Amino acid sequence: MMNMALPGLETECVKATDIVMTDPAHAREIVQRFKPTGRILDPFRGDGAFWNEMPGAEWCEIREGRDFFAWREPVDWIVSNPPYSIFSDVMRHAFGVARDIVFLIPINKTFNSFVMMRDIWQWGGVPTMYVMGTGAMIGLPVGFATGAVHFQRGYRGPTAVEFRIPNTPVRRAACASPPVACSASFAWCPGCGISRPVDQFPADPELPGICSVCDATMKQNNALCVLTHSKKEQ
Repeated sequence: MMNMALPGLETECVKATDIVMTDPAHAREIVQRFKPTGRILDPFRGDGAFWNEMPGAEWCEIREGRDFFAWREPVDWIVSNPPYSIFSDVMRHAFGVARDIVFLIPINKTFNSFVMMRDIWQWGGVPTMYVMGTGAMIGLPVGFATGAVHFQRGYRGPTAVEFRIPNTPVRRAACASPPVACSASFAWCPGCGISRPVDQFPADPELPGICSVCDATMKQNNALCVLTHSKKEQ
């Protein structure tokens, strides 16, 4: 896919898809969760969703002539939503200026490259992954699990994985005893992956239900449930 020149950045190689603004409510939630202190930098200020929640924070924004890659001064915290297409370059530059880094990213960005993992663990570690759902659930154009990942210089402890919402149990259609294959049709949510028996939603396949977890429109899935059950689910 060809990179698109954004207004004012015609000489830069910038993907238009990298310019995605964070919902202020989600930025506030992340700042309140991690409570950055000391000298703070938002390297990709955008419309100020994170920066507005961190009074006195420094900032960069390439569209306003402040390039993060030109920043050299040490800071205590970096908190932001970085451009995903150059995430590895962003991380390596952040390593050189910050002690604590919190980025709102698809979680797999932390692990999908051995070289990136090696660089992270040579620099420090990951104390916390705060999983907020899929990107679509928080207004970002990605389908992967997404959240705020906290990187810390010199950290050698375990990684805590926190979930923004509690796990939601999936109820399956009751099946008779003795064990038999369940032939119930299910509906599934593309937003959070939750599946439920189709009888919990309108019978008309053109009128699918709404997911009670993330409000996405449920989709019909007529594949058979291959699980077997020895007794009816209560």
